[in-house]
Amino acid sequence: MTATTTLPPLRMRDRVPAQALIEEAVRRPEGDPGTAAWVRAAEGQRLVAGLLATLPAGWTVLHSVPVADGDAVLDHVVIGPAGVLPVTTVFQPGKRMTVTGRTVVLAGERHPAVVGAEADGERLGRLLAAHGLAAVPVHPVVAVAGTTRLRVKERPRGVAVLPAEVLRARLATKPATLDPATIDAVVALLDRPDLWRDVADAGTDLLQRFAELETRATTRSRFRLR
Repeated sequence: MTATTTLPPLRMRDRVPAQALIEEAVRRPEGDPGTAAWVRAAEGQRLVAGLLATLPAGWTVLHSVPVADGDAVLDHVVIGPAGVLPVTTVFQPGKRMTVTGRTVVLAGERHPAVVGAEADGERLGRLLAAHGLAAVPVHPVVAVAGTTRLRVKERPRGVAVLPAEVLRARLATKPATLDPATIDAVVALLDRPDLWRDVADAGTDLLQRFAELETRATTRSRFRLR
């Protein structure tokens, strides 16, 4: 009889940027016209992840965190001296995004970016409070990536909406409110796999398949422009 090896649950820090979007993109049937939207969204999250990777020591970033109750996924969760910041990515190259308070219009259509960011912040706030960390501030952020054209007519209360390119500087200069011990406690809590939906290791195969999807999408886009 061969012994069965049980792998430990995957911790959140082992998730790769945009993992949930990548998994959805590669499982779609070949030739599915909707795949391009999943690929583009994943590219946006990976772009923002690259910017967050340059944060100074003392900051931790979790990516593609799957919420336990339902199918929601937090794009990025940034933990550091300024508190906990759930970061929602918006990536629509060349499209205009207008923010008027909680109302967002993207490419002429209503978009739930701010409302969704509020929900992410509330969800994390409840989770922290349930584990004795109610004093930890939570600051939701909407990061507008790439060539998406952002216009803020009225800033929403409680949610920062800003170009992804200035996100690192904004986070690095926010007033420090947490000591190192509290930061470590928050990271240890949010890294726990039992708080979130079960996930699988990305593996090299998944990332290779996504790279092939990106290449095909780029080739088709160039062909259309000729």
